[in-house]
Amino acid sequence: MKPKILMVGPGQGKPGGILALTDALVPVLAQEVDLRYFPTVQRYANSEMGQLSRRNVRLALNQYGRFLRELSQFRPDLVHIHTSQGLGWLKDTFYVALSKLYGRRLILHVHAAEYDALVGRKSRLLQAYTRFMLNRAEAVIAVSTGWKKALSRLVPEERIYAFRPCLDVEAYSPTVARTDNPVNAVFLGTIGARKGAFDLIEAMQLIPRRTPLRLWLAGGGEKEGDLEKARHKIMLLGLEDRCELIGTVQGQAKTELLQKAHIFVLPSYNEGLPFAIIEAMAAGLAIVATPVGGIPEVVHDGQNGLLVGPGDVQALAASLVQLTADSHLRQQMGQQNRRTACQDLDVRPYARRLVALYDAVLSDGKSSGTTTHSFNAELQPVYLDEE
Repeated sequence: MKPKILMVGPGQGKPGGILALTDALVPVLAQEVDLRYFPTVQRYANSEMGQLSRRNVRLALNQYGRFLRELSQFRPDLVHIHTSQGLGWLKDTFYVALSKLYGRRLILHVHAAEYDALVGRKSRLLQAYTRFMLNRAEAVIAVSTGWKKALSRLVPEERIYAFRPCLDVEAYSPTVARTDNPVNAVFLGTIGARKGAFDLIEAMQLIPRRTPLRLWLAGGGEKEGDLEKARHKIMLLGLEDRCELIGTVQGQAKTELLQKAHIFVLPSYNEGLPFAIIEAMAAGLAIVATPVGGIPEVVHDGQNGLLVGPGDVQALAASLVQLTADSHLRQQMGQQNRRTACQDLDVRPYARRLVALYDAVLSDGKSSGTTTHSFNAELQPVYLDEE
């Protein structure tokens, strides 16, 4: 009999890496287990997330009621919760508590970008609460080996498993040959300070106008007013003909945008392992990014992308100029990324590995053992051609 899995994650219309991951994963995983997907946040502006408001409290209470009905009616063997940081993590701890109240086995899948924001560094009480709730899970999934190491400060390392994000690689297969004039660079993510969107606009101002580079910034505002701030900065620097804010893109529109681009750029200050980089690799793009979070595990400087320090606007501009001018290097990096995605980042082997973890957690629940003896926790390095 297939194990019954209740997976908790964002609902349709809430852009972000978690939804992109679950969209790819759920149809494949449902072939292997009896899967019920429980959507939490539906269509919701980024600026409204993480706010302690009357509306958010009402939404949370409604979600908990629906979750209780799922627990009592579906009676899952295991609950798999996708979570992040800040108020979103605190809200998700109630799903943790309800799952354990019903005696369910539990996996927490942590997609946080900032360790301090997850832990609640400013409050010892929040730190203790976070540690306690994370340790209610039989297993914790980290998005990279770097985040596995970070989370081991809170949870015994033998209960943490690194799973890089995955996708349906075939859906991103380049459909048409890209022309070289202009060269299109694309940014995918929330428009704001954390992901370096303002730095990127400033970098475009440093690039000579004769450089045939065009930048698309796709995403909603990270905070209230950030989109207007970005639009004002573009106008102030006279970049309206080279930088375009195109709003949030999802589904086929996002895939087509990546297929028309040549370079993917994400100059973040902190990350887990951004799903947008995995998408860019599958689409065969050269990458310019910062060596934060799990990014250096998949982007190797000079091989399949260029890495620059967070906030280093001049280096960011120079890297974009280099890839714009050198079409051979750009294509070589893009081809490497496509090969890596096909071999190491596809959803099908990810789903098989996840099912093995489910089986290990459930088997250990019957034998009162630990998952470390029945599941291989090692995450292999992504493939890179030998020099």
